[in-house]
Amino acid sequence: MIRRSTLIAVEILLGLVAALAIGVGIAWWRLSQGPIDLGFIRQQVQSELSAARSGRPVGLERAELGLSARGGLEIRAIGITIEDGRGGVLSRSDEARLELAVLPLLIGRVQLARADFDGGELSIARKLNGAVHIAFGPEGTPADIIIPPPPLGETLEERVGRMLDGLEATFRPVGAGGGLRGLSVHNANLVVVDDAGGGRWTAQGANLELARRGRTLELSADARLEGDQGAAPANFRVTTDTRFQSAVIEFGAENVYPRAVFSEAALGPFSGLNAPLTTQISIGLDRRTGVNRFEGEATIGRGQADMGGGRFDLAGGSLRGRYDIDSDELIIDQLALNGARTRVGGEIRLRDVSAIFAPRPISKRPSTSRYHR
Repeated sequence: MIRRSTLIAVEILLGLVAALAIGVGIAWWRLSQGPIDLGFIRQQVQSELSAARSGRPVGLERAELGLSARGGLEIRAIGITIEDGRGGVLSRSDEARLELAVLPLLIGRVQLARADFDGGELSIARKLNGAVHIAFGPEGTPADIIIPPPPLGETLEERVGRMLDGLEATFRPVGAGGGLRGLSVHNANLVVVDDAGGGRWTAQGANLELARRGRTLELSADARLEGDQGAAPANFRVTTDTRFQSAVIEFGAENVYPRAVFSEAALGPFSGLNAPLTTQISIGLDRRTGVNRFEGEATIGRGQADMGGGRFDLAGGSLRGRYDIDSDELIIDQLALNGARTRVGGEIRLRDVSAIFAPRPISKRPSTSRYHR
């Protein structure tokens, strides 16, 4: 026989569930009529966004609670301005979709877990001394992230360590000490300037994302760059661990003419290549051993090449290979020529590859090529 106290407890529980369901229904109906203004947390949201920019000021017109395109709840920050600290506006974003951490909300604290910005300005500059400046603003904006220039006499291992230190600064908003799990910018205007090589590229609709997934950090970017020598659609991804002991850098480009991306000096003997190139390159970095992987594949379309005072027609082809740093050899394990109609089996090794791109004292060992089946 059920006790009277048990029936009362069940009735109370059912009443609470019904009240909760009614409250959720009313709230959902209200949100379907339009977003709810959250002016009381606007200052806290500004502080969180500013912390993601190393303390630089961020302003916003209003914050509101609404329904996402998938029917879920989201907070939207409207009319975001990136400021210079003196009242000047460096960049504007139409809106940002924000995700809040749940546990801090239980104690009345607002903490961002993810921020997705729509629109805005990004600029990347490689300075004459080799330093790289990244700014969430137009060209000339003070850098948010600075990767210092390489010192004189730097070894390969030291350079890898410096690059990993630079990644630590880049990932600071979503790193081990950061509160965010993700920070992204979509549909941004991007400017890339190479002061050393004299190149300048712009892109509309560029995308950049920083994300933390467990003990892995990932930076990804894609843009259709436009320069004096043509379009250069490219994508870039870096994956590293939260202790920044190792990283994998991946770079890809599709139907890009080499001169649209690299200067004539950087291309070296390939500066006369005038054919579309699709490539994917992967580089592995390790703080103890330096570069532990350098491999990729490339497909060359129909075009021409100016070499040795003459012009040659290219029917296209493809290759896949890797670079052995210790032996300074380029190892090609797949090669197709004449529009992929001719395939070469076996393995081709090109020795003293670095001498092709950078002059150095004559080696005691002559540069040779070896072909192995």
